[in-house]
Amino acid sequence: MNNTDTNNTEAPSSSTTPSPSMIEIITNISLSPTITPTTPTPITLDNTTTNTPTVLTTTATPSPSPTSTNQSLSISPAPTNHDTDTDTNTDTPTVTVTSTITPTIITTPPSSISTNDPSSTPSSSLSPSNFNLITLLSSVALYNGTEFLDYNSYQSKAFTWLQTSISSPASQNSTSIIYTHDKLIARYAMACIYYSTNAVSNALTTDDTRQLYSWANDQGWMEPAIDECDWFGITCDDGGKIIQFNMNGNNLTGVFPPEITLISDTLISLELQFNDFVNKDDQGVAFLGQLTNLKYLDIGATNFIYDGIPTALGRLTNLEALDISYTLMWGPLRGPEVWANLQKLNYLELGGNSYNESIPDELATLPLLTNLYVENALLEGTLDFIVKMPSIFELWIDSNPGLKGTIPTEIGLVTTLESLSVTFGALTGTLPSELGLLVGMQGMWFYGNSITGTMPRELGSLSNMVEFQTESNDMTGNVPAEVCALLITAALSQLSTDCSSDPPKIDCVCCTCCGYPCP
Repeated sequence: MNNTDTNNTEAPSSSTTPSPSMIEIITNISLSPTITPTTPTPITLDNTTTNTPTVLTTTATPSPSPTSTNQSLSISPAPTNHDTDTDTNTDTPTVTVTSTITPTIITTPPSSISTNDPSSTPSSSLSPSNFNLITLLSSVALYNGTEFLDYNSYQSKAFTWLQTSISSPASQNSTSIIYTHDKLIARYAMACIYYSTNAVSNALTTDDTRQLYSWANDQGWMEPAIDECDWFGITCDDGGKIIQFNMNGNNLTGVFPPEITLISDTLISLELQFNDFVNKDDQGVAFLGQLTNLKYLDIGATNFIYDGIPTALGRLTNLEALDISYTLMWGPLRGPEVWANLQKLNYLELGGNSYNESIPDELATLPLLTNLYVENALLEGTLDFIVKMPSIFELWIDSNPGLKGTIPTEIGLVTTLESLSVTFGALTGTLPSELGLLVGMQGMWFYGNSITGTMPRELGSLSNMVEFQTESNDMTGNVPAEVCALLITAALSQLSTDCSSDPPKIDCVCCTCCGYPCP
């Protein structure tokens, strides 16, 4: 889900350029045949169970940008250079007072979420002729309808748009839109998102004195005669209910509104990566915990600002893939409150935030977790948590200088592990010979630590390994002939050590690169 500049010498960053949809990453199969010597690309396991999506492969692109493969992959280098609702109700658009959605009551008014576009100010008052629509929306409105009294609020603008669009000639002449209660509520929720995030200023845009842009793509949005299922970024099921909302990299600003919860009964995927809205503390973040049917949540490289990992995320027990990297969630990782509840999670990105903690047991022991990325996050502690991971396939924890100690010898028991990157840390001790037991291993990166001793010849049994980098350490001796042979008889194409000094720290007659940085 992340892309990284191949010339960057830092660990892969989620805050660069937009990447494919999380749904595409988890379900598509695309294996790049080229190995690019840069930052490692996430590997996805091919999951053959019927309840979870196909997950991971490595792409040869330089960054955590998972794609899928049948447990075969093309590896890129270590991080641093490295139930469908089929409701077919065709009733005429009759709006009554009743609603099947229970309103969420929030006592604090949304005073901080407003727009300033005078052209959008409602031109009509809440008159008796609009009573039914008012009653319906007030029954589900997060502030019981009081938000409609402020003509400058995004909710009032959304109401006025909906009221006007229903009676517009284009809408009345359309045969594709049938205004049921659910559709009216869904269109209201989408209009709230539009008026709250389209060219709306916030603290970030103001402080940066940057030019305020509209959405990059608003195709179909706010067109009265176009069904919301045909609006850009929206995917619906066969019953016309919204199941996926994808606005990755679409210039959303302002504040992302909690009215997204009005479609929580059907929404399974929310993707908002690479946008400039600002949501802070419980008022801006807690609503995520109401989206309990989500399987995929990607808010990486956004401004969901919170003191550590929000406990609200612990209520999303259906999550299979989660990206909250580079979100300004700085503070506790909250193992018992969050991770203990996410037993279906298989893909997780946490990098680019500051935790100052070790990986909690509740996270490490998740039964289905195959992919974990926690680079540049001020992790502390040792690597002992790795041996507690029952399903881990790819683990990247680069640029965490608080990670200390040795590589545990028990790592040889973690036979699901096929991609491991621990660069620019403070590892000491030697490379354990038990690494040679990881026969499925395809890439290991340990450069930028303080590892000593010699390279174990047992690594010569890793016939599936494509890249192995240990430069910028304190290792000595010779690269064993068994390891060199992998360059000829097996898949190994990148082998680097500290063999460039005079005299060299380690003798290597076969290395493809000597000393840091290697390409």
